Amino acid sequence: MARDGFRRADVLPGSFIIAIGVLGTTLSGMHYIRNRHHAKVLGECRATIESLRGTKFPHRPREFPRLLAVLWLVLPILIAVAGVFVVVLAHRAHGHA
Repeated sequence: MARDGFRRADVLPGSFIIAIGVLGTTLSGMHYIRNRHHAKVLGECRATIESLRGTKFPHRPREFPRLLAVLWLVLPILIAVAGVFVVVLAHRAHGHA
């Protein structure tokens, strides 16, 4: 066991963590794009209904600030980065530099 606590056997779990992080990042990005599409379509529907009614619906605050979407996307990226650290430290523990 190396002084940093990683062994060569930790490369495979580290690689799995990287894959989970990349998958999470991809799915989060796809979900955000799909959500924005639906919000746009429903916004157009709302505008059409308001024009037919002649009155506006009560104002609602912005549903999901863009900053939160970015932070939600950063989380799986950080998971992938953690996996990279595990793999790198496991390689160093075995004498690969």
